[in-house]
Amino acid sequence: MRPFLLLPIFRQGELTLRALGRLVKAEPMEHRPRLISGDDLIQEFHLTPGPQFRQLLEAVEEACLEGRISTRQQALDLVKKLL
Repeated sequence: MRPFLLLPIFRQGELTLRALGRLVKAEPMEHRPRLISGDDLIQEFHLTPGPQFRQLLEAVEEACLEGRISTRQQALDLVKKLL
């Protein structure tokens, strides 16, 4: 990922400095396995697809990049807490 693409998101306060650094250093998003997907949100929490999906999945991705979570179960626990 190119750092200049992340700068506007950082300036809006939607990305922490720590997560920004990890994004810049991390391997490309398409090469990293996701901890959970929209299908998991449907199966585990009986949610229907919508804007909330993106918010929840982005929160999981940020927590993963910040090193706060690293497993599928931790991701599910985070979503449960956010709901």
